[in-house]
Amino acid sequence: MKDRIEKLVGYALSLDGDEKGEAQVFCDRFFQVFGDGGYKEAGATLEFRIKTKRKTNFADLLWGNRVLIEIKKKGAQLPSHRTQIFDCWRKLRPDQPKYLLV
Repeated sequence: MKDRIEKLVGYALSLDGDEKGEAQVFCDRFFQVFGDGGYKEAGATLEFRIKTKRKTNFADLLWGNRVLIEIKKKGAQLPSHRTQIFDCWRKLRPDQPKYLLV
């Protein structure tokens, strides 16, 4: 497990930080660390649509009621994105994921 995590970290460090172009591949590799073939084999959904009052948001990954993952570009100010992920999380009631990962 430690070797797989170190490999994922090395991969993440090699990325350019482009949210749209690299998020899905990162999510797939994230699941591989834990022994799944990838996100699909684990039962997760990429670009999960979440309707709010104003618009439709897209969560980078939703894995049932386990985790909601939102990936931002390298260097992004994460506190400014808290509202977005919490709004998405609240909209998933009553089956909200236990964990949020930004």
